[in-house]
Amino acid sequence: MPDLIIFAEPQIGFAPALLDSFLAALAERRSYRRVRVCITSRDKPLWRRRARFLIGYTVKALFNRDMRRRFFPDSFITVTAVARKHGIEIVEPPDFDVNNPAFIRRLQAETTPPDALSFGCLQIWSPALIGCFRRAVNYHNGYLPDYKGLWATRWSIYRGEAYSGYAFHVMDADIDTGPILLRGRVPVPPDADPDVIERAKLAAACGNAGTVLDAIFSETSEAQPQQDDGSYFSRRDTLALQRIEDPSAVTSAEIQRRLRCFPPLKIGFDGDLLPVTALRPAASAAHPLAFTTADGIALRATRLKHLPPWLYRLARRLGFLRAD
Repeated sequence: MPDLIIFAEPQIGFAPALLDSFLAALAERRSYRRVRVCITSRDKPLWRRRARFLIGYTVKALFNRDMRRRFFPDSFITVTAVARKHGIEIVEPPDFDVNNPAFIRRLQAETTPPDALSFGCLQIWSPALIGCFRRAVNYHNGYLPDYKGLWATRWSIYRGEAYSGYAFHVMDADIDTGPILLRGRVPVPPDADPDVIERAKLAAACGNAGTVLDAIFSETSEAQPQQDDGSYFSRRDTLALQRIEDPSAVTSAEIQRRLRCFPPLKIGFDGDLLPVTALRPAASAAHPLAFTTADGIALRATRLKHLPPWLYRLARRLGFLRAD
């Protein structure tokens, strides 16, 4: 029987929940001789993750009511804690570099090529690394071939899709272009919260853990090639959308749509870009944090990084917030 190595990125929110679901499904199977979890960046201690989350959440919820419904208990989980809960061996490549030659040599020395799963690994795998595995499968939170790249859920909502999807695909040398093993999608209601949609997709993906594992293990299961180029969105694409140096050149509806999907928006006020997380209609654009949009609507920034402007400035002055 082959081994299975699960690559999990601690900095990606969906990785712990996916790892937990797949390890639970593996416990019901005897498909693999040995299962290991490979950490692809330094995982914060559980207490530090919990403390940081609670402090950030509490501060935001005090000043932003919308944040109060975004308390997700699994935000307390770490990849390391999940692996230890299931009694799974944890491995770390040198310097957390999955393409490190020494790490690749270790994999190549395996008696039987292992299978691999990737949950949120942000490093592009080299052909040498991919070649170490019998089959390597990645989870992507976009409905491939559309929405390759980063922030797939938010881009699908921003572009007005009726559904937002996810996919498990076989990895190849390019980004999110490999044959699809399984995919699914969830409906996107009007004015949907991207975080809620992300959670709905994650729950659906976790529910398919057994199906995906059986498909990876079976040498007869065939992944379906992607039929067209689809779409791709990079970090640069998102940063360009978030940056609005001249809000008078953008309509009110467009600004609100961007704010819902990609907060904070860096909006220009007298040449100073500020991280806006909440806007409301204003009587005029006379206020220092107000402006008139391209369609003649006056808006005023009421929250900067979820804080009242005065508190944001104080926190910046005291060094609690870094410069944007």
